[in-house]
Amino acid sequence: MANSIPLESVGMVLGFLSRFIRGKVSHAAGCSGWSLEFAEEVYRGFEGKATDFSGFRFRKLGGALGRVVEALRLIPRGKVATYGGLARFLGTHARAVASCLSWNPYPIVYPCHRVVSSDLSVGGYAFGRRLKMRILLKEGVRFHGEKVSEESVLELI
Repeated sequence: MANSIPLESVGMVLGFLSRFIRGKVSHAAGCSGWSLEFAEEVYRGFEGKATDFSGFRFRKLGGALGRVVEALRLIPRGKVATYGGLARFLGTHARAVASCLSWNPYPIVYPCHRVVSSDLSVGGYAFGRRLKMRILLKEGVRFHGEKVSEESVLELI
């Protein structure tokens, strides 16, 4: 399991848990709500490290939102997809993808931070663009100034 969460990051993790996760996740072992193990995985995600949420149950997401967030699992750490590229893969429009991602109830779990604008700027994020860029950098995404480098873009087929 991950190391304990550094004090300077506790506020960010607790904010995430209270804003996004409250009442939406349970540990596979049966405890309701979130646990220290879940909080540590969230912290690992914010640090750009590999996460494992397989020991937790999440509310099933259906419809377009479910299709979009499931497709996020195809984007590995160190890579990004554009809203347009993800839309072409799913047979929909970039604005529909962006709208769905704005409703992602489980950021980090479903890594919506790995989707960027077609001009390769980072685009929006629930926790702000600066944190999105920081997570992407820690995951190994390369940048040229404020924009993602072409070498870090994954084209979904």
